[in-house]
Amino acid sequence: MNGDLREIVVVTLRMYVRNRMALAFSYVFPVLFLLAFLVLYKDDEPLLIRHMGELLTVTILGGACFGLPTTMVSEREHGVWRRYRLSPVPPARIIFGTLLARYLMILVAGILQVIACMLIGGWTPEHPFQLWVAFTLVTLALLGLGLVIAALADTVPAVQALGQCIFLPMLMLGGVAIPLSAYSEVSWLLHLSAFFPGRYAVEVMQQCAQGDGLGPVWFSGLAVVLTGLGAGVTGAKLFRWDAHQRFLTGNKKAWLLATVGVWILIGVGAEAKRMTTKVPGRPSLKKISAPVEPAPPPQSSAPVPPTPTPPAPAPQVEVKAEPVVAPPPPVVVTTPAPVETAPAPPAPTPAILPAAVPPVAAAKTETPPANPAPAPVAAEPWKAYTKVDFARLDIANVPPDNGNVTPIAAANDEPDMSQRADLAQIESALPKWGPAQVTDRVQMVRNILYIAGTLDESQTNTERFVPYLVMNYLQTRIPTEELTQILCWIANHPNDGDASAAFRIQELGVFANVDEQDIPEIRRRNQWYATKFVWWLLGW
Repeated sequence: MNGDLREIVVVTLRMYVRNRMALAFSYVFPVLFLLAFLVLYKDDEPLLIRHMGELLTVTILGGACFGLPTTMVSEREHGVWRRYRLSPVPPARIIFGTLLARYLMILVAGILQVIACMLIGGWTPEHPFQLWVAFTLVTLALLGLGLVIAALADTVPAVQALGQCIFLPMLMLGGVAIPLSAYSEVSWLLHLSAFFPGRYAVEVMQQCAQGDGLGPVWFSGLAVVLTGLGAGVTGAKLFRWDAHQRFLTGNKKAWLLATVGVWILIGVGAEAKRMTTKVPGRPSLKKISAPVEPAPPPQSSAPVPPTPTPPAPAPQVEVKAEPVVAPPPPVVVTTPAPVETAPAPPAPTPAILPAAVPPVAAAKTETPPANPAPAPVAAEPWKAYTKVDFARLDIANVPPDNGNVTPIAAANDEPDMSQRADLAQIESALPKWGPAQVTDRVQMVRNILYIAGTLDESQTNTERFVPYLVMNYLQTRIPTEELTQILCWIANHPNDGDASAAFRIQELGVFANVDEQDIPEIRRRNQWYATKFVWWLLGW
């Protein structure tokens, strides 16, 4: 690093440490958001990983859109920048050194944020190097916005006002503080979010923390770079060295179009790519492959008894029909009739009796060869579940009915008119819904549970009434005893089966944002709903 540049960075860092307001925006503010997210999403597993892009964006916004312009305007008011301008150091080097020092401060704050989240949640980023690249791109882009704010503001209070004009819309509408899935039923907000760079900042960093890296989100990466270039050009053209220079009296206001125009261009591009139907900060929508059903391993471990016994009765081929017809005595009379030996029957009788106990189960397995589908019979380990297994379900750690996760409306809670309309739409479309027509009963129940789990994860306004609709549908089609066993099996094996039904919820006429990244959380909610329904059916 050049000596002059090094000196500028060191001086800037020293002056930064003395600015308490800038320190608060860069380090205290992100910690407050971290604590808030920890409370709001305490049921996520692992903790905070699904919101890493949001937390890092907040960290950068605090340091770039508040910390940087606050320090620059304060120093300009005290004549520091005028003295810089009179020094022999080239002006471009002074500005670059200031931005580099600010980048290092924000980087330290981001590293501390990531380490804190890793210690709390017990996870590591999927692509650490790409996460650093994405963090750097977002930081440079938002530092450019910080330069624009510093150029527009004449005083430190003006910085706070202008900063909020950028900061709050990104938090509320850009998917930084409030997930855009919360606005799933207000489609115009999703379209509006496409014009805010915070949306793309969240997405590129979230993909590196938990997704497939920067490759799938190249458009968002390009949006971040263009945002930085547009803001950088505007900030450089409007830069002021002296406090006596006022923005309103200047003649370069048209350069603001470089920033605003880029935002509009990015939003139009997102609309053209139909990106406004996807939630930022999560991997793009991809189908889950059907082989997710790892049914054979759990099935072989649950119904072990019937499998080893069939080899024993194999030699007694001619007796195959006899164990089913009647008790052993008649069998003895018929079989030894031609032999005419009276003592012989007692010997075969005990030999047949032990074999006849397992063959009862084997006979059930033998019968299906008439129906050429023995697999469904073998694929029903849930039939072995009893009340002992039901009582072992971990109901104590299931979220309460009146909470934010897997809520169930109270008995006296009535849906309003819009909720009734949505519920009626689901109820009328459900009998014709493809995932509800599969022949495998366990998979069919899973698919129906995905309605409750997906609408709950998407935070729709009908989420607490849907469980009643789901249970009514299941109880009218499956006997209570079998339904209880199947639900208990699903509660114990939440990650089995095919999850593609979660992507087809919109076929029921309701809006739900679902990405591949959501599937583990939706499966978890299915597990909780299945546990609640078991206790519900048993009246416990």
